[in-house]
Amino acid sequence: MDNKLATALQKAKIKTEKLPVGKHEVNGLVRINGEIEVKEDQEVTPTASILSVDFLLLTLRAAGVTREAALNAIADVAQDYLVDWTGSDSDKKAAKKARKAAIEAFDPEGKGKAAFDEFKATLPKVPRAGSVVFEGVVEEVAAGSVLREERSA
Repeated sequence: MDNKLATALQKAKIKTEKLPVGKHEVNGLVRINGEIEVKEDQEVTPTASILSVDFLLLTLRAAGVTREAALNAIADVAQDYLVDWTGSDSDKKAAKKARKAAIEAFDPEGKGKAAFDEFKATLPKVPRAGSVVFEGVVEEVAAGSVLREERSA
């Protein structure tokens, strides 16, 4: 299988039901017809890399927060953020609204965000591969029948 065909199959994102736990034999014949578009590589700021526990703890230390107060604050905020993963839709909306209000009350002029944005602008850019999009049809050809899955961006 060549790289273009493998990429098209990978990007087709055919929706299926989750398989049960265990080993499953696979044997099939697949036909792929369509186009893949590979976009230009980019340079991006690695902001996800800097948002670490180290960064957070050093920021709290620089702000004069004691170790115990910092650990308690992290635990409290983490508990609030857990709602975004475990809460109902209404709980999630309420938590997001409460966070936004708390941030606006703490930093009404948005200077914290501006300072962080300034810092991010000084970071070196890192390469990121261009996105790949597949538009086309993936067909499983089995025992004389054709099951058809279409994908388009």
